[in-house]
Amino acid sequence: MRRTVAVFALVTTLALTGCSMTSAGPGGAGDGSDAASSAPAGPLSKEEAAAQFSQIVAPYNGVLEQFEEAVNSDAPVEEQAGLAAATGAALRAEAEGLRNIAWPEDVAEDAQALAAANDEAAAHWEHAAGETKTKDILKAVDLAMEVDAGDAAANIRKALDLPEYKEK
Repeated sequence: MRRTVAVFALVTTLALTGCSMTSAGPGGAGDGSDAASSAPAGPLSKEEAAAQFSQIVAPYNGVLEQFEEAVNSDAPVEEQAGLAAATGAALRAEAEGLRNIAWPEDVAEDAQALAAANDEAAAHWEHAAGETKTKDILKAVDLAMEVDAGDAAANIRKALDLPEYKEK
């Protein structure tokens, strides 16, 4: 259980700090004098957007793999539920990050579609976190995995010249 709490705390911290950052240019720092000054002046360059996207999706991808490992190894249900909670939190943070970036025009619509799907899927993961039996956790996770953003993530990766995501 301690490992689950530590993983949840780490993922949440990484997701929220990595996803709430905005870039005001190549250095990524505004003068901080007000909220408008910390927002990007315009859409990110393709290279900046690729780096931001990779940073935003990494926590979710990592915790999802940990969840899958926990289920496949018959880890205690408390660990599975904790990782389900961490997965939901990572999806919420990813959605926030996707919404808070000034994406290049060819990515913006897909980023918003992915954010909306992430919010919907996160609700199922959060439900899974409250379950006390593996079979019930997996039912909720199945519903989360059925949420479809279409080709949004693949389109973003393609537009930003990022490799396809491959599960480990």
